[in-house]
Amino acid sequence: MKVLAAVIVLIAVLFASLSSAQADTKVWILWGQSVLSSGLPSELSLKWNKIPANTEVWTDTNNIGLKKLTTFNAQAKVGPEVGFAVSISTMYPADQHIIIRYSFGGTAMDRWTVGKDLYYGLLDAISLAVNGRNVKYMAILSDQGETDSQKLALTQQYQSRMTAMMPALRAALGNPDLPWFICIDCSNNSIMPYSLQIAASQLTLVATGGGSVWGIEYTSLPHLPDLIELTTGGVVQLGSLMAYYVQISGLCN
Repeated sequence: MKVLAAVIVLIAVLFASLSSAQADTKVWILWGQSVLSSGLPSELSLKWNKIPANTEVWTDTNNIGLKKLTTFNAQAKVGPEVGFAVSISTMYPADQHIIIRYSFGGTAMDRWTVGKDLYYGLLDAISLAVNGRNVKYMAILSDQGETDSQKLALTQQYQSRMTAMMPALRAALGNPDLPWFICIDCSNNSIMPYSLQIAASQLTLVATGGGSVWGIEYTSLPHLPDLIELTTGGVVQLGSLMAYYVQISGLCN
């Protein structure tokens, strides 16, 4: 009887070890333009500088090269990956995470569509960060539209370009229903005269997304004087807000 019990315990231990070894790392993808990289590293407090132990963070701003961070301030600009990593690692403390933030300032949706440079740049960044490991893509979180809101012609094409990109990127990652979170900023000024039209297009994408697209409205977060980019504190808060929407969407159940 003792031998049988010992065998059962041994099998349980081996099974747990095997399951742990084969567990998928959760991958979270943040992409878009300059709002995703508008914070100053020097303004990060010590609380927000340390990367959680169960999390890898990879960033590339303006195609200067993908970089695995050792601390959040080890980059020229910081973004919502800070608040997102700290929050998501707490939500899933037993899991390993890869967070990829790929941003390029001053770009319209045209450069993010299939066949264009930033679409393939994003895919390359994901491939380099994942590096052949067993992973589970959890969500795509996008903040894109400030440049499109500056010209009527770009505004009019924004929704169709996003509509085309979304299934293509999901298919490239092997999941046609991969959850997608669209950050929405309703700030309006002379630089972004069509921002409300962009927001309306984004809300349409959410409404027609079949339950796999969510909107994250962040107009009230602290902005820089241009009312486009966020302050350092603002982008950290945006990351925490992203994680909150992941939570209420049911992804962490």
